[in-house]
Amino acid sequence: MVQESALLVQTAAPERLARAIDKVRETHPRLRLSVLLQRAMAARVPARPDVEYIENEGPKPGFIRRLRARRFGTVFVLYTNDPGFWKLKVLPFLLGAARILAINENLDWFPVSLAKPRSLARHVFWRLGTSTAGGTGGIAQAVEMLVRRAAYPGLLAWLLAFERTQTHRARWRGSPPSWKRENRPGATP
Repeated sequence: MVQESALLVQTAAPERLARAIDKVRETHPRLRLSVLLQRAMAARVPARPDVEYIENEGPKPGFIRRLRARRFGTVFVLYTNDPGFWKLKVLPFLLGAARILAINENLDWFPVSLAKPRSLARHVFWRLGTSTAGGTGGIAQAVEMLVRRAAYPGLLAWLLAFERTQTHRARWRGSPPSWKRENRPGATP
């Protein structure tokens, strides 16, 4: 019997990732699980038995091709309120997995499909609603929530365009973008 393989992409802090690994292992004990770690996180993520850890080699086309060749049946991605990780949240869509499942802070998961965006939209609206909780209430809170919901797609588009523009400019100059050089171990700013 062929065991289904799955990939869990680290798009949250190491503590959340460890909890998510445990939840996936508990729920699907027969799943062959691999975990794609964010750069320089291997020492911060506690190892679990029977889990393969893959070091992130960056958004290189060759690395993505190698991951695609593994033919993961399911890709889990953490959709939490941790800052950053936005490029890794896009990665599951490039891997050609049959299923993409998002895991939230409560360790609940839901399917993410660009063809059927309802569950993702519910999560985004829930996230925007919780991010405005604790305000002054009334009309001011409603207006703030409406502005956040309207601005979110534009912000994502701007971030993607900015990253693409910086990458193309850096390639034109023949060097990686400065924000990539600064995060490498041993790199000088």
